[in-house]
Amino acid sequence: RGLTTPEAVLATSDDDLRAVGLSRQKVRYAKALAAEPIDYPALRGLPTAEVVARLTHVPGIGVWTVGRWYLVPLASEAAGGGANSSFGSSAGTSASGGASEGSG
Repeated sequence: RGLTTPEAVLATSDDDLRAVGLSRQKVRYAKALAAEPIDYPALRGLPTAEVVARLTHVPGIGVWTVGRWYLVPLASEAAGGGANSSFGSSAGTSASGGASEGSG
């Protein structure tokens, strides 16, 4: 059974998510993210600061997570790595430092 949609994550029991290796805290974060009505394709056209703001309000999603799992892949797709190079200045923090994980 795959957990590739928000609905699938929300329908899976905490115990089943724990059984595949998620901690209690990560289960909480996964379900919080799955419950958010985020239009991921629409994020591509937004300024970096707006992407960070929209995603970091979700419990467990901090600036590092947004940079690593959303902005860095976009940068690798783009010629010149624009999203990666602008991440620190647009978000007001550096990609390596910045706000702590889960500060959303």
